[in-house]
Amino acid sequence: MDVETKNGPFEDININETIKVYASASTGTITLTASSAIFGAEQVGKLFYLEQPVVDSVPVWETNKSTVIDDVRRADSNYYRANTAGKTGTLRPSHTEGMSWDGWGGTASGDTGIQWEYLHSGFGIVRITAVASNGLTATATVINYIPSQVVGSANGSYKWARFAWNSVNGYPGTVVYYQQRLYFAASTAYPQTIWASRTGDYKDFGKNNPLQDDDRIIYTYAGRQVNEIRHLIDVGNLIALTSGGEYTISGDQNKVLTPASFSFSSQGNSGSSNVPPIAVANIALFIQEKGSAVRDLAYSFDVDGYQGTDLTILANPSLPETQHHRLVILHRALQQRVLHPR
Repeated sequence: MDVETKNGPFEDININETIKVYASASTGTITLTASSAIFGAEQVGKLFYLEQPVVDSVPVWETNKSTVIDDVRRADSNYYRANTAGKTGTLRPSHTEGMSWDGWGGTASGDTGIQWEYLHSGFGIVRITAVASNGLTATATVINYIPSQVVGSANGSYKWARFAWNSVNGYPGTVVYYQQRLYFAASTAYPQTIWASRTGDYKDFGKNNPLQDDDRIIYTYAGRQVNEIRHLIDVGNLIALTSGGEYTISGDQNKVLTPASFSFSSQGNSGSSNVPPIAVANIALFIQEKGSAVRDLAYSFDVDGYQGTDLTILANPSLPETQHHRLVILHRALQQRVLHPR
């Protein structure tokens, strides 16, 4: 069963300026038209991101300016439509949903204040419901208002992005809850990428402009060779077990993971198999990628980092030698050592 997320996650925004997409309308059921075959059947039911190409001629919001109903103004990266008439107030609009006033309002000659409806932040999101066999068009339902600057054949934009997970790209193979976020990793097309939800909202992969600390996180580890992320595990710190090594994931000075403070730090190069690891009292147990040895990974005050050892010698050689059995046996042995030390 698919998990229905909102606001993403998306692939990287397209940078090929020759491949453009435009929408037929800003709301409701619309048609997306592309200059190249970018739509496939795997995208049906998935989200699609479409951004206006440049900051346009929409006037900037200013104080004490005469305004009529349906006037559109922009404040920072947000766009608003006037729901009342009069003169603007002194409170710059900053809301990102619904309506809000920029002043007290009123009908007297000296009164100021307009009610502004949030429209968009320079981009829109739709959910694709059908695609044409030639891959050039798709029918979609608008989720977040589509900017007028990408509506119509004269307004194609190269700034678009497809949903990151589908039957072609694959789905995440590991999921973990950590610091009020849901973390995903290990998809087929993006084996080195981690996606994390917004803080406190496990299905929301949205972001602000500029980025806020509680916005979604998308991070791709760039090493000297491809290191497939096999597992994410919480052992007091968030650990990534990859095909080529073990890594702690570090955040800011308070150890909080944010979009701006997110990095990998190598803790070993044993590598992990696809067998799911087990956490016992802040110790990770996992099957090594090569040789099928069972290893632990635990924090060491001596080195102020994580160290691991080969625990295979604890296993009874007369017991089944499958990787899963060996891991379960060592899990139980380690529990006894942790809970009932001599």
